[in-house]
Amino acid sequence: MKRRIVSFILLLSLLLISFSACAKGSNSFAGKTYLYTKFIGDVAFTITINEDNTFSYTPNPDGGYSYGTWEYANDILTLTEIYDDETTLVNNFRIEDGQIVFVAEGSDNFPSVRITNNDKFIDIDK
Repeated sequence: MKRRIVSFILLLSLLLISFSACAKGSNSFAGKTYLYTKFIGDVAFTITINEDNTFSYTPNPDGGYSYGTWEYANDILTLTEIYDDETTLVNNFRIEDGQIVFVAEGSDNFPSVRITNNDKFIDIDK
């Protein structure tokens, strides 16, 4: 009986640790706006990651904003945008030190701004 109680407590502890680590790491970037750290003219390029798995960015080629959905898997934040009702654009990022960092491999890039590998976006909501 005592062994079962100890086993149950250990199992419960492991589950709680796993859950808290998963929740902490996977959504720490959500609900924030990120600013591109390189100068691109007189317009700031920002990406907003919403907590409902959507995102938006500005500027887009029309001068407004664009939007889509995001998912986080295998330590990669993937932004998927329906660009012109026919074209899907995918862009990948790593999360590093409170920043999102562009991963060129597997990314289509943005129509209005050309981002290069390892370019950073800083959290402006801090």
